[in-house]
Amino acid sequence: HGYYRWPALHGSTLVFVCEDDLYSVSVDGGRPHRVTDAPGPVRRPVISPDGSRIAFTVQDYGCQEVYTVAVDGGPLTQVTFAGADFARVAAWSPDGSSIFFTT
Repeated sequence: HGYYRWPALHGSTLVFVCEDDLYSVSVDGGRPHRVTDAPGPVRRPVISPDGSRIAFTVQDYGCQEVYTVAVDGGPLTQVTFAGADFARVAAWSPDGSSIFFTT
């Protein structure tokens, strides 16, 4: 149960937002597992080209910042510190070394 938003697909891995966190599940089925325990609502995940990391936006204290996390979960890495009213991940570079986003 819950609401499911902003799906991202890479190979057989489906990542989506539910109850303000990221979840991952195989497209072949199974039980989704929680990937993040973010400090605020998570939005718009984008999976890296190699499928190992997810970039996404977190709304916290009235601003939005870009974070990353391993596709299997783990510690979050804050990428931006702009204090932007709006931030959205657009894409990863083809080699996965950079994240393109807009504020």
